[in-house]
Amino acid sequence: MASTARQSNRPFARITAACAALLVAGVLLQSPAVRAESFEVVSYTPPRGWSVHDTQVGKVYVRPDGQGVIVFNAGRYENPIDNPGVAFVVAWRELVERITPAPAPTPKIARQRDYTVAKGIGPVFFNGKPGAASLFAICGTGRRLGVVSIATSDVAGREIDAFFLTVVVTDPVPVELPPSALIGKWWKDAGSFYERYEFTSDGFFSYQTPARGSQTGTYRVDGDRLILTDSTGRTTSRTYRIRCVAGDYRLELAGEHSYQSTQQRC
Repeated sequence: MASTARQSNRPFARITAACAALLVAGVLLQSPAVRAESFEVVSYTPPRGWSVHDTQVGKVYVRPDGQGVIVFNAGRYENPIDNPGVAFVVAWRELVERITPAPAPTPKIARQRDYTVAKGIGPVFFNGKPGAASLFAICGTGRRLGVVSIATSDVAGREIDAFFLTVVVTDPVPVELPPSALIGKWWKDAGSFYERYEFTSDGFFSYQTPARGSQTGTYRVDGDRLILTDSTGRTTSRTYRIRCVAGDYRLELAGEHSYQSTQQRC
């Protein structure tokens, strides 16, 4: 019995060690590198011989014997959660527990540039076998992307270890977009509050934030300048650009962080 218990915990121990190594090395947040595959802002080398399937929620890799699975969950917009640990627990419930019931572990958290990466691992039963599930929740610029893995054997655990050592969060190459892309709704997480803009096709705008109240008025575009005239007649002019980054529309205003479209992806 003792030997069986030790054996069933080995995938859990192996993947835990891999996660710790990733945190120490800081390899998960790097400049773009040459990788075999990519998914949104994540680049990686998939395990050799694993089948790949596109799904409604993202992409799934499955080991031929069914003892390992890696699930990429498409990034989505969400209301920001200030505490990364709480955000990880929410992501675990949504992304891991829909596959197999398991309590959320305490995550390790790293922060670099525009992203927070929370990583945790916990014991699970999957297809009737004991194993380990891990979650990498990558949050930033108003979106969350989750990568979930489950291993129920030592060999699957080793292959998942090797996979995660290839994973990097990249700086996606932007594509400049025309002024017509401005029309729509935009928002950004400003830390303790949010900010929202809406631009209509007939030249009106609205702005809202709990910290500063709201504004309405008209707008026009002059080259790379966005000119706003509010309902009191006050006019402000800012340099702006609209880019497509990793499938997201981003509105960048001079002196501010970028806003993301809440309605569509590019």
